[in-house]
Amino acid sequence: MLLPLAPSRVRDELISYFNAVLQERDAEAKALRDQVTLLSTVPTKPSPSKPKLPDVAKLDRPTTYDVWLLEMQGKLRVNSEPIGDDCTRTYYIYSRLEPKVKDLVVQQIRYAERTGDWSSAPNVVLQALDHIYDDPNKILFAEARLKKMKMKDDDSFRQFLANWVRARCIKPVARTI
Repeated sequence: MLLPLAPSRVRDELISYFNAVLQERDAEAKALRDQVTLLSTVPTKPSPSKPKLPDVAKLDRPTTYDVWLLEMQGKLRVNSEPIGDDCTRTYYIYSRLEPKVKDLVVQQIRYAERTGDWSSAPNVVLQALDHIYDDPNKILFAEARLKKMKMKDDDSFRQFLANWVRARCIKPVARTI
């Protein structure tokens, strides 16, 4: 048989129980505050709002010009914010040229430096490269290739069709950024 406890003793036990619960809650709250402080001091990487394209390979020979130009135009469009203003864009284009090619456009860079007018400098550099490397007769050559094209015995139709479409698609491309 259980003996009833004295009211003062029950009250003391309840007070000690509630004090223990409060201490436990305070310890948990302190641990959570410490964790929040720790997480707020850890530097976070800002997520890029746009994808970042890799740097364009350096232009070193005329045979790679068309591919290089498309990559450069894409880079300047997609990453226009990080690359910055026209001056920075011009120097980015210049940095992606091999020394022999740089010699061909150095006058355009010097002119922009002297005048301080960078507004058209990126397009001027690309146009200079276009005059040097673009073949004005490539459409005529492509049409001649199309007329002469025949499927070889060892070619699959898929390969022939891919070659035909590639030759057919050669047309002038706008050369501005």
